[in-house]
Amino acid sequence: MAKKAYIGVLEITNLCPAPSAWSLSGVTVTNEIFAFNTGTTAMASCSMPTPIVGHKYYGRVVYKSPSGFSCADGRFEYFWGDGANRHMVFSSAVGNVTNDNWSVFSNILSITEDPSNGGAWNMRNFIVNGNAVVYRKEPMVIDLTAVFGVGNEPSKEWCDANIPYFVGTMAVHVNGLAGVARKIKKGYIGIPSVTATNLISDFGSLTLSGVTVSSGVATFSANAMAQAAVTTVNKPASNHKFYFRMAYCAPSGYSSTVINIQLRATDYANGNVTFYSAATYPVQDGAWHTYSTIVASHSALVDGSWGYRDYTYYSNADSQQKELIAIDLTETFGLGNEPTVEWCDANIPYFSGSCKIDAPFMTTVQGVARKIKKAYIGIGGVARPCWSGGE
Repeated sequence: MAKKAYIGVLEITNLCPAPSAWSLSGVTVTNEIFAFNTGTTAMASCSMPTPIVGHKYYGRVVYKSPSGFSCADGRFEYFWGDGANRHMVFSSAVGNVTNDNWSVFSNILSITEDPSNGGAWNMRNFIVNGNAVVYRKEPMVIDLTAVFGVGNEPSKEWCDANIPYFVGTMAVHVNGLAGVARKIKKGYIGIPSVTATNLISDFGSLTLSGVTVSSGVATFSANAMAQAAVTTVNKPASNHKFYFRMAYCAPSGYSSTVINIQLRATDYANGNVTFYSAATYPVQDGAWHTYSTIVASHSALVDGSWGYRDYTYYSNADSQQKELIAIDLTETFGLGNEPTVEWCDANIPYFSGSCKIDAPFMTTVQGVARKIKKAYIGIGGVARPCWSGGE
């Protein structure tokens, strides 16, 4: 039986900016993916805060190289200079060949002294004299000690499994660490969790017409009926709430006869669940943006043959989409427990298939609960006792 228990939500910050914000030499960035040129010192770098002596830093990057790749050097590192306590090398490309598969490389490192005397620290992401083009994406560095506290830092394996890639700041739900207090009822403590299903398949598994796919990015051709579709999907539930999100990129002045993204049996209101329908995208400036919404299905959806389609119709320019998500919130979280679009934006990473999501706001515990007699709830790292009424 546990004597002390913690339930909370902690805010974490990725110290690395998005790849498009890094300084580049011999490196190009497309769709937030670094490509390192051959036969040179290909370097991407960005400014970083001076690391704190004794703090544990979690660093992660996703890397892809072809069969037979070799290089003189290649690192993803927190850097002031070469030598002990002058840099933290989270990943090395030397000897790491992934045979054109994306692979995650991560580590937890620290320094025991700071020799920089206030000098500038940087992230260096480089390949020296590679014999082929290689790729990296999703760079991440997190000060675990600053987030979780001394002695509470999670393992590399926990970070790999529970922290999705993000830029800026996000909330992470933790069980067993101090954080934002939540009420305990009937002597049970635990973070409710649910398994969510993305109703939209990867572009690579859809039937494409006028659409090309590269590295997960779909390009919808201009002056055509450009469509990604699948003819058979399960009929969606009536009177349910659905969360939809996509990343899109459209040039200035972009327009289309129509853009439609929907689950569909017919064109009638009770024959489809439409996630997006418009003549253009919300922002047209040639950069990537995110659109999200929550839509409700009709109270009496028709039976019949349901499919999924995502199309642009005779647009004046090419456009791109990636990372589409559609989740039946009512089925996932329960009637009346559906989260807001803001919560979904902040807490649901992109995934394909199914994904476990912590949901501490839920009134019905669906996760693992522990029965305790006396509970301690962490508030800002300070434990405060409360009587829980348990046995």
